[in-house]
Amino acid sequence: MLLIPLHAHAELGKRPLVTMIVCVICVLVFFAQYVSRDRHDARCSQFIKTLSAEDKQIVDLLIDGNEYSGCYLFERVSAYGGQSFPPAEFRHAEPDIAQILKSIDVSEQVLWDKLLLMTEKHDKAGISSLDDTLSYHYSSWNIFQMISSIFAHANFEHIFFNLVFFWAFGCAVEMLIGSRWMIILIIAAAIFESVIFNYAYQRGFANTTLGLSGVCMCMMGVLFAIYPKARIKTFFWFLNVVRVVPIPAYWFAIWYVGWDIYDARHMAPDDNTNHSAHLSGAFVGAVFGLFYRLNLTDREAREKPVDFYD
Repeated sequence: MLLIPLHAHAELGKRPLVTMIVCVICVLVFFAQYVSRDRHDARCSQFIKTLSAEDKQIVDLLIDGNEYSGCYLFERVSAYGGQSFPPAEFRHAEPDIAQILKSIDVSEQVLWDKLLLMTEKHDKAGISSLDDTLSYHYSSWNIFQMISSIFAHANFEHIFFNLVFFWAFGCAVEMLIGSRWMIILIIAAAIFESVIFNYAYQRGFANTTLGLSGVCMCMMGVLFAIYPKARIKTFFWFLNVVRVVPIPAYWFAIWYVGWDIYDARHMAPDDNTNHSAHLSGAFVGAVFGLFYRLNLTDREAREKPVDFYD
């Protein structure tokens, strides 16, 4: 079953500037990421040419048949901070690489030590992708990356669905709480989801995170708490049934939060979705929305662009 929110039934008395600006920033950042990837790959290829024939052979064996580059391999190894033997977290996060390490007719310890030396040279050369710079890194506590990571995305599908979801809820939420609170809420959600990420995953299982999805869930949580009966015009697709229908906000909250809880408890090895960001974002939004609603006077509620009393 596929549910894609399109927009909320609310009168937009003015333009949702913050929502629009966030969408524009995400598009511009994604374009910059896309352009920088070619440059990064070129620098990676140049760096690998400087390695010895033996080291190049090891890198070629490890990336053979995979879609990623040698520099991605070094970035993954770098995340394990000089540990002297392939840690269990690395084996879990990169089973293909770990399997190849075992299959090469050289001591696994020797291979890992060579990888660490190559990774050290790679890091000293300053070869870093824009994706890596903007992403939030596990346990780094880097405030800049906590915020920058929400504007960066992995691929076109990732940014497309996040922006559709954000626009559908963000416009209505901004009209309800105002632009100033909208900015505060986005920053708070970005920081909180990064903090929770540090504790929700083991090191190596997930080393970096990026994307607006936690903020999207935050917007959904706000609308659910303030106005649970808000009608969301939704693209609905199940088997051969395709419709655009209005769905109450609380059904969206139940569906998406329930789905994330289930997936978080039954994570597949290849699941690269940050469920902790989704759930922590929804939590921040719901808590903020609840307090905001409780502090609204009767007159203020009736002046909002949606009807709280239908």
